[in-house]
Parts: sequence; structure tokens; C-alpha cells
Amino acid sequence: MKMWAIILVVILGTAVLVSGARSSGREARDQRKTADYLVGQRYSLSGGEYRFSAPRGLAYFVPWDGYACATASGLQYSLVQGIAFLDGYRLPPPDLPRTVNRESIKLPPSPVPDHPVPPTKIKEGNPNRPRVALTFDSDTVREPSAGRLINILIQQDIPATLFICGAWAHANPDYLQIATEAGLEIASHSYWHPWMTRILPEHVVIELTETGRAVQDISGKPIAAYFRPPFGDVNQSLVDLAGSCGFYTIMWTRDTRDWDSATIPEDIIRRATEGIQNGDIILMHTNGIHTLGVLAQVAHILRAKGFELTTVTGVLEP
Repeated sequence: MKMWAIILVVILGTAVLVSGARSSGREARDQRKTADYLVGQRYSLSGGEYRFSAPRGLAYFVPWDGYACATASGLQYSLVQGIAFLDGYRLPPPDLPRTVNRESIKLPPSPVPDHPVPPTKIKEGNPNRPRVALTFDSDTVREPSAGRLINILIQQDIPATLFICGAWAHANPDYLQIATEAGLEIASHSYWHPWMTRILPEHVVIELTETGRAVQDISGKPIAAYFRPPFGDVNQSLVDLAGSCGFYTIMWTRDTRDWDSATIPEDIIRRATEGIQNGDIILMHTNGIHTLGVLAQVAHILRAKGFELTTVTGVLEP
């Protein structure tokens, strides 16, 4: 009897080990498939041009460690990739001046994608409150302009939502850390900026989950539960998939077209401010051609019109 019991224990133990090995094998294969996809996307065509010329995989992104912060004579100094933030840069207190009257308003906490949400496509916020959201979409590469843009947002006390790509997070870890420390809302713009309706559903999931992982790993904070499709390329299937991954699909009310070489500074100001309405979501870019030069003026005009600048979460509040 004892012998049979020993044999049974051995058989059960072997089964558990085999099952565990199979599970580990599946996880390893899934990880390889994800890595292969992320690397492979570097070779994909976007807009008729190769977005990447160097065959570098995710593992080759080494966060730049030159970010330094020090306090002297009551002023805080930062150096980020050779860009000096010497003019008033500081980590903000919990409450910041957010209105034209310099009143302090707490920003609402962002939802996080820790559970599926109803498939929802949103292009505007609450029409009953005088709030608008400035939003900025990123590229996938190192962007010194993004560092300067973040500095302007901080100096001018401008809340905003940055829709960043996962590859951008790895290429700009210092900027991401500064943005999250300053309280800017960080949302998803995919990982590699593909045409999302043209890739496989499993690759859509990778684009979303890996961007969230990148933000968490680099900043230590979860990404907001918002996803903006690159190029505005969206259909119901994509909205459904995003919802299953915990993301609301966020579009926009006003497009400044700051990426267009034909756009002049006055065009951006006009598109962002003329006829502005409660709940408008304004689309701009971290590498917009004239965005840095007009951002402070846009914010001033919107506030002078009586609008509170806020994040996507803020503009959606009831």
C-alpha cells in the first residue's frame, strides 16, 4: 500500500513539473513573439517611408543617465541631454495656479487600465463646464523639443495630457520622469505609432500593453487609461480591443495641424482658440513645427476667455 502511495506521489509530482514546464515554455514563446513584433515594427513602412533605419531591438534602448537635479540659492536646476532648465523650473506643490485668476485647483486622479472598460470613443468632454484640455501626441524617437515643451508647461502652470508612444518613453526616459513628477497626465499613443487598424488584433494588444509597461517601468507610475490612435486611424474593432485592454479611445475636437509644414504660427493659435467651447479637446504634438513658439500664447488666450486648462480626465469630469 505504501509503495502505491509513493508511486502516486511521484506521478503527480512529475505531472506538475511537466505542466509547469509547458506553462513556462508558453510564457517564453509569448515573450519572444512580443519581442519579435516590437523589433519587427522598426522595419515596417509608415507613410511610404521607413521610420527606422537601424536594426535596434527593445533591449538596445539604454536610458540616458545624465539627468541631474540640484538646489542652489533657492533655485532648482536641471540638465536634460544638454538642455538647461534654469528659468523657474521646479517640482510643483499639490495645488497649482490653474485659472486666469491664478486660483489653485487640484487635478483629478487619472483612471488606470487595470480592468476592461466599455468600448468608448470620446472626442469631447463635459459641455457644461468651462474647461478645455491641451493634448500632445509624441513620435517614437528622441525629441529635444519635447523637453522644451514640458518645461513650458511647467513654467506656465499648464496642465496637459501627453499621449506618448512606448518607444518614445524608452528614447526619452528623462523627459518622461520630469513630466510625471510635474503632474502631467501620461496616456498611450501606441508603442511604434503604426496604422492600428491595419495590424493584427494580437499586435494591437502588444502595442497597448507594452506602452503601459514602459511608462510604469520608467516613471514608476501607471499610465492613464486613455489611448489615442496614431493618425486618427480608428474603427469599432480597435475601440473594442482598446476597451478590453482597459483603455478609452480619445480623439479630439480641435486639430491645430501643428505637424503640417504649411501651418504657420497664427494658424495654430486660431485653430486652438477661435470658437472654443466647453469640453473641447485640443490636439497638438510634442514635435510640432511652431508649437513651442505659440504654446504660452494659446494658454493665455484660452484663460483670458474664461476657460480652465485641464487634463483629459479633468475635461471629462461631470
